[in-house]
Amino acid sequence: MVAVWPRVVAAHTFHASLTQIEVNASANTVEVGIRVFVDDLEEALTRRTGRRVRLGTTVGFDALALDYVSASLGIEGANGKRLAFSWIGRETSVDVVWLFVEAPLNGQLDGGRLENKLFFELFDDQVNTVNIKDGERRTTLTFSTGDGAKQIGFSVDS
Repeated sequence: MVAVWPRVVAAHTFHASLTQIEVNASANTVEVGIRVFVDDLEEALTRRTGRRVRLGTTVGFDALALDYVSASLGIEGANGKRLAFSWIGRETSVDVVWLFVEAPLNGQLDGGRLENKLFFELFDDQVNTVNIKDGERRTTLTFSTGDGAKQIGFSVDS
């Protein structure tokens, strides 16, 4: 028997995520917060697993979310090595969830590469904005469906 779920009709008319990345120099880690719509995340995890996944009821939801984030958000340090995320937690409001992960950082992000393809498999108009902060240095990268990895480079605000 094959289970089939109908395509979720989006409760919102725009498809966007926001990722905040901050280098914690004292801990040599990268701390990541990702804000997504709950229904988008549930749909992505449902498609990925082949079974219905819901935030409030699915056992192992956090592990599924970590696996999806790890596959969809790739960060390489300047040394070319991909960072491995660990789950920190999540905060949920009515229709939005913040996912929190972190990874050890050996070296620096400046000169590394970043890819963010969250929900590209769901929406042709998906836009993912990534704000990166390393001390006083900041940069923003924007990803649309079809974009590959982009170079991380910082400017210093005066």
